[in-house]
Parts: sequence; structure tokens; C-alpha cells
Amino acid sequence: MSFKEELKKAFEGQNPPYLFVGSGFSKRYLASPSWGELLEMIRATLGDSYPQEKYIDPKVTPPDLPGYAEKMADDVKNLWWNSDRYSYIYGDNENRKIAAGDYGPLKQVACHVLSQDLSFPDILNGDFPETALTYETQKVLSDELELFQKINSPCLITTNYDSLIEKLLKYDVFVGQDDLILSHTQGVGEIYKIHGDINVPNSIVLTKSDYDRFKAHDKYLHAKILTIFAENPIVFLGYSLSDKNIQEIIRGIVDCIGGNQEKYNSFSSRMYIVDRPRGDSRPRIEPCEISLDGIIFKARKVYLNNYLDLFDVLVNDVKLQVPAKTMKFFVENLYDTFSNPQRLSSIFLRPIDEIVEEVNKGNGEKLIAGLTFSAPRNVGFGRGFQRMGADAVRDGFMSGRDSGWNVYEYIRYFLASNSGKWLPIHRYLNNISLQDFRSNISTEEAKILSAKVKDITVEKIKSVHIHVPAPLDGEYQSINQVVNLGAYKYEDNSGKKKSATVGNLGSIILKMDESKISEADLFKFISGNKDKLKKYELVYPKIICLYDYIKYAGNPVSQYLLNLQNK
Repeated sequence: MSFKEELKKAFEGQNPPYLFVGSGFSKRYLASPSWGELLEMIRATLGDSYPQEKYIDPKVTPPDLPGYAEKMADDVKNLWWNSDRYSYIYGDNENRKIAAGDYGPLKQVACHVLSQDLSFPDILNGDFPETALTYETQKVLSDELELFQKINSPCLITTNYDSLIEKLLKYDVFVGQDDLILSHTQGVGEIYKIHGDINVPNSIVLTKSDYDRFKAHDKYLHAKILTIFAENPIVFLGYSLSDKNIQEIIRGIVDCIGGNQEKYNSFSSRMYIVDRPRGDSRPRIEPCEISLDGIIFKARKVYLNNYLDLFDVLVNDVKLQVPAKTMKFFVENLYDTFSNPQRLSSIFLRPIDEIVEEVNKGNGEKLIAGLTFSAPRNVGFGRGFQRMGADAVRDGFMSGRDSGWNVYEYIRYFLASNSGKWLPIHRYLNNISLQDFRSNISTEEAKILSAKVKDITVEKIKSVHIHVPAPLDGEYQSINQVVNLGAYKYEDNSGKKKSATVGNLGSIILKMDESKISEADLFKFISGNKDKLKKYELVYPKIICLYDYIKYAGNPVSQYLLNLQNK
């Protein structure tokens, strides 16, 4: 039996697996740092006066990384507020306030460090960081990613901060446990980023205090994962058995099911941990044991030299029979239909046992069953914007297909959306009068909206992680001047010749003096490069917000919100 056949047999008779993705996955393709490497990179930003020995005992193994981050947070915070050490991140003094809270500066620095080397369009085009090629050829990595993009798994769970997975799969993203709990999730076509997102620095779980808070409020998460485990296999990708995150998940499961060994054994048939073979290089599946708090938890170890066979099986043999995004659309609409008394009153419901009885009588050809969901022109109805997602909202904004949108439904969608989504707002505020706004939006809603609107001003856009390669960084007098850089070749730090990408050009525009930006040229740049810009998730949403602000923020409602005192 070949290894692929062995994999197929292992998943046989089970639902399509959920993927639990860890840091090893991003490290493989992006050469992104491990947790310990990230902390060391942050420490390096402090300067030579802050040696590693100040924060971590080299004699303690494994090292206490949450404690390391906790101790370092105080020094980063002190330098953030009392020196100009990190001015390259926050810009001017006023923007220091974006790092609110005790651990805000540390997380801002962490996300800035991580954002410097995340070049998704390059890897999707087969241009991988040299450090990512330690074990594999570029061809193998490219083939793996091509397969991964075709995976039709119900959901993915990840502790990674970066945006690699959602870039590859285009699933809806939920950041942190609060987002997961408060949002109307469907359990299909979704990514759960349980440790936060690089685009929302304060969401990331990094310090000991963060982990303590996470563990104190993770009951819902463990219950959700337990439900998933009960019905589906789970494939852990990019983790090791000693990984703290796996151990905490298993500890939560152990707490939920108590001492029921039969249930432990049931879970063992659904839990797969992918690892590289050591010694014996044969790809294979073997039982393994995880000892945790005196409990022996069994699982299966999948030893692979690369991911090609695994991804091929996930794509062709154990996938959902309907695309995950399509299934999510139907699930959401079914919920909307059957939870809405007005819509439900127009539907004839027949008990399933009656239908089965008719079929058994040979009358099945007389039965027609079906549901159709016709979206009204006013897509703001109900959860319309949630179903559309942030990408479709931006497309509607750029194409002008947003003229029929309900402004107040959109405002409430904007209020409920994660702050890291960077959605346009001023065009829609421009369509209503200040009097009408005050009549439809409560004082408390206005205060919340004001805070969110103030977070996407030109100044705030410039204060977030905008990376421009040093040879391209400079003062530009017009967008046309920036566009002309598209033909420019420069050398990176390794001496490799590179061309300025659309992402580079967009980043430069984001950093430009507002007075030098023509709104017409900006719109032309975005609309003419939209498909390419979409690949740059740290640029595309922000540059749309920049255009929205420059073009429309002068209206009375926007000005009212920008000047509103939130205290």
C-alpha cells in the first residue's frame, strides 16, 4: 500500500478534516521567526544595553518565553514613551498614543518586526526567501502552495499572527476569542485566529499576562474544539508534540471529558500531528502518546518529507463536496430564513417523516424540495454586509456598485467589524445629512463610530506598519512620480536585484504628504492595479481608506465625528 493510499484509508469514513495550523507552516514558506526568534528580534531593537540575560535564564529549559516577553514589555514601554527609539514606528509624538495599555508598545514593535519580511505576492509567484529553502526546493514549495489553495476544508484554526492562510484560502477571518464568541460563525469557510492578528497589534497573545488571560477565558474555545473533535478529524500542521499550544488544547479536552478513557480512545482516531521523519525517512503513519498531567492521550503521528501527498489527499479525496464558501452562503441564508418570522411565514414546511413515507410509497417523483435566496438590491438588509465580507465591500466601493446600499445598515456593519479590516466610511456618511444622522444613530453609537473614524485618518494610516525598501524611500511630489518607479531596479540587503512592486508603490503613496496626492490620480492608481494590490493585505485596505478620506471626509457628518469628544 502506497503512503497516499494509507492516508486515504486513515481518513476513510470520516468527515473532512479541520486544519490546526502553527508557526512551522509560516516558517516553511515565509521564513518567519519562531516565538523565541521573534522575542530575540524585539530585544535587538532595544539596543546593546539590554542583553538577553536580563530577561531569561539560559540554564532553564525549555525557556520561559511568555515570561521573557513579560519582562521585556516594561523596557520597551519605557523607551517608547521616554525616548525617540521607536519613532520609526509611531512617527510623531501624538501617534505614540496608538499603543494604549501596558503591553501596547511591545505588541506594536512585534508586529512591526514581523511585517518587514512578509512578502506574500513573491511566494505566490515562486520567489521564496532563501532561508525558507533549507529543506525544500523552490519547486516543491510552489507545488505545495498551489495544492493548499485548492484545499476545501470546513475551517482552519491557527495560533499564527500573519495573514498567509487567509491569503491562500480567502476564508472569512475571526480574530481572537471575543470575535469568535460575539460573531455569528457558521463552522464552515472560516479561519479562527485564536492568538490574534498582525494587523490588530493589541489582539496578539505574546506575554505571560496575555496567556493567563487567554487561559482564563478559553472555555468557549475548548468547548468549540471539543465539538469539532467529536465529529471531525483534526490535522495539526506546523506544530510539534512538545508545543505549548497543542498541550493546552489537549489539557482543555481532558478537563472537559474527565477520566473517560473510552472517549480518549475515540479522539485518538481523529487526531493527526504532522512531523518530519527523523532517522527513518519513510513517510508513514504511526500511533503516538502525549503524556499530560498523568493522562496518556493517544494520537497519530504523520511523518512526511514534504506536504505534497497530504495536500493532494486533502484536495482530491477527503474534501467537502461543495466549496466551503458556497456552503457558508447556504448555511447563513438558512439561518436567516428560519430565524425570521416574516420570511418563515411564506415557506411551507413538511415533516421529514412524511416525506420519507411518500418516497417509500413510490411517490418521490411528486416531491420537489428546494430553497432559493434572492438578495435584495439593498444588500444592507439584515446580515447582507456580513455575508459579503470586507473584500466584497471594498470591491463595491471601488466599482461604484454601492449606490443602493442602506447607509445605516452599513454604519452598523462598520461598527461591528473588527478594527483591523480598514473599511471605507466617509462616502456613505456623505450621503446623509447631519440632522438625519442624529435622528438614526444614538449618542453612544456616535461615540463608538467617532473613535473608529478617528482611527482611519490620514495621520493614523501613516502611523501603522508601512514598509518601503530603503532604496525606494524618499519624498515624492506626485503619484505619477511614484508610478514611474515601476520600471526602477534596486538592490536589496543581500545584493539581489529587485523591481519595485505595486505593493511598494502603494506603500510609498501611503507615506506621502497628503497635499501632494491628487484624488483623481489616486483613484486611477487603485482601480488600475486593483487585482495586484489585493495581494498586498497590509496596503490595499489602507489605500482605499486613504482615498475615501481624501475624497469624502469633508462632509458635515464626517467632520462632526472627527471633532466629537469621546469622553
